[in-house]
Amino acid sequence: MSWGYASKFKDNWPDIESYIFSEGGTTPVICLELSCYFGDELIAASYLDYAGEGTSAVVAMYDVSLSWRRLGIFTILKEVEHSQSLGCSYYYLGYIHEQSSIYDYKKQFFGLEFYNTEKGIWEDYQRR
Repeated sequence: MSWGYASKFKDNWPDIESYIFSEGGTTPVICLELSCYFGDELIAASYLDYAGEGTSAVVAMYDVSLSWRRLGIFTILKEVEHSQSLGCSYYYLGYIHEQSSIYDYKKQFFGLEFYNTEKGIWEDYQRR
């Protein structure tokens, strides 16, 4: 499934094992896997780092033939739900670019913040 999803990227998509386990399978946080099935078929998966008060979306992928199901949005909602069940106060959505990109689906959510590297502070993301 990751290879079909990888076709959405222009460059630099590593194989999923080296992306997730680039440190030889060790990480200072707990990495959780969310697997979504339709019957017996795996249709989406995502990885979520958990560390105390917050979680961070690492990577998500889905069967591109099912894009119409909006599985990227679905996995985000399930990650938020699971983060809340863990008692987390924060959920880091992952990459979002100011210019148009494949990550634009994430901009549909409200209450987003971004880290302003010039000011060194978190600021509200203004939807356009």
